[in-house]
Amino acid sequence: MNLRMTYKTAALALLMLPLLGATCAKDKLIALIIDADLIGVFQASGELNVHSDTDTINLRDELNLDQVVADQGVDVHAIDPDALKVKRIFYKIVTPEAGRSITNGQVSLDGISLATGLTVSAATATDWIDITTRLSAGGVIYVNSFLKAVVLDLQNGTSNAPPTVTYSVSGNSLPADDPTDFVWSVKLEITGIVKQEYTLPDF
Repeated sequence: MNLRMTYKTAALALLMLPLLGATCAKDKLIALIIDADLIGVFQASGELNVHSDTDTINLRDELNLDQVVADQGVDVHAIDPDALKVKRIFYKIVTPEAGRSITNGQVSLDGISLATGLTVSAATATDWIDITTRLSAGGVIYVNSFLKAVVLDLQNGTSNAPPTVTYSVSGNSLPADDPTDFVWSVKLEITGIVKQEYTLPDF
């Protein structure tokens, strides 16, 4: 699996500052929403009847939160640990295989189900397809707890969050007895809140 993390910061109030010409200013607490996409790309090749992929990754390094907050000029202590949560989950077919489908698909982290009951057609390339309704409550709680532990480690200088997680994706590959050959991707959308003081015009 190839893994990558992308961040999008909604900070409209900050973008507007240069346009405001007021001479009086006041420190105000601003809540910014930070969205992040954790994307995994999977190669299904040569498998008969069952598609299965398992690996251990350093998710803490992939999240790279310490560098992200530094790049955004955000104080790590301004991140609300309880507000960093899983928002939605998507999949898409990157390289299709004519006639191929996966049934009873499942995505797990450290043996805890994150999404279940997935039926996926791999016959054509797709854009991102929302499968948030297939999220498992236990898996969401597990990911949210991991994210909270990472933030608390950054804030307190500790190392309590697990350094690695083991992911597993699986499902029945159809048609049976015909080697599988397609590429697909899963995207986990994460959202959080940063509360930090900024000097704003006082109206």
